[in-house]
Amino acid sequence: MKLELHRISVGKLAFGAQTGVSGGVLTINKDELASLLLQDDRLSAVAVDVAHPGENVRIMPVKDAAASWKARAKSSPAG
Repeated sequence: MKLELHRISVGKLAFGAQTGVSGGVLTINKDELASLLLQDDRLSAVAVDVAHPGENVRIMPVKDAAASWKARAKSSPAG
């Protein structure tokens, strides 16, 4: 068997019942992706969403979100 590498043009990302590419749309099964991510023991919960160009959303790297959450956490006073 010979491995062939193909390029696929993707113009849109969407959630659907089955993961695949058709007509320039990459469809991802959200539940399958979440299950795959939760196989990592370091994650206790996963929420996946899609942001498209032009939408009024703020996107930040996960490491930055985790760092800002830790910075806001308060420890209990001793005693």
